[in-house]
Amino acid sequence: MVKKDEKEGVAAGSDDQSERTYYAPDGIRIRTALFRKTAKSALNTLIKLQIPGNTLIADDNECYILEGAFKDYHTTNKKYEYTFKKLKKTDGIVRTNHGIDMPWAGYQNNKDNPHEKASRKSSETRMAIVLKQLKSIKTPEDMLQVLSSRPEKDPQMNPIRMDEKRKAMKTTGQLLCIPKERTLHYRPTYSEITLKNYNTLNNQKSKTFFEVISSRKLFDI
Repeated sequence: MVKKDEKEGVAAGSDDQSERTYYAPDGIRIRTALFRKTAKSALNTLIKLQIPGNTLIADDNECYILEGAFKDYHTTNKKYEYTFKKLKKTDGIVRTNHGIDMPWAGYQNNKDNPHEKASRKSSETRMAIVLKQLKSIKTPEDMLQVLSSRPEKDPQMNPIRMDEKRKAMKTTGQLLCIPKERTLHYRPTYSEITLKNYNTLNNQKSKTFFEVISSRKLFDI
């Protein structure tokens, strides 16, 4: 549902939104699921709310991969379809912008659409790069390093897109979530963030914790 996301991004950034807050529909779905107590309950909620795209749902005991998409999305006959599976703790799972369990979803290798064909190639290449390095991951920090690798000359083919060209797809930031530790780590790349009361985020009364990771190493590579 990449085109759907892009359409919502345009709506959020339009001048028409200057006097009111824009709430992305998927953001509301995700927030609702985050209030559930278990991964299974959150999974059922997201299915009921018809979340599209590739979604990993995890707590410190279980993890699920959910793929969902709408067939005939731009018509009155649109239909939500989904598939999910429970992952083992020894499994490694990678998703980009094309469907795996639902091959018809996401970018397709459409020879009649050069832009979509290039996007599909990027999606497949980025996925292959990460899959190749999965066995090297020993710690959560290693995962961020793998997702920051840039072996391809074309910046659009790398897991992290450090592309200076105007209107090129860029990685605006990276998120690392460790459910067992209840931590969320964010590394901004092409983005700015403002944090109010930063010192209170990780005080002794907090049940969850947040950390900003420096992106300096990324630009020094």
